[in-house]
Amino acid sequence: MTSGRASTLTAIVTKTSPELNQSWPGKHLGFTVFDGGDDDSGHSLDQMGSTGPLENLAKCMAGSPNAPVMAPAPFFTVQSGGYRVTSA
Repeated sequence: MTSGRASTLTAIVTKTSPELNQSWPGKHLGFTVFDGGDDDSGHSLDQMGSTGPLENLAKCMAGSPNAPVMAPAPFFTVQSGGYRVTSA
């Protein structure tokens, strides 16, 4: 989902490639990006945030059995490279 300069992805892992940890299926993941552009010197002002893998998100959401998969607000500043958010 995108809105303006922000983008969010949430998922429940259904399968992984063989070289990854096989305990990931069924876990919740969230990823967010803020496209902050560049400052006057060309340094990226983009930010990202992520959660997961979480085994039981319901425990994090006060025991709700229908806990949503959530992604946090961006909280890390990108040190190299950057992101470009566009509408799908």
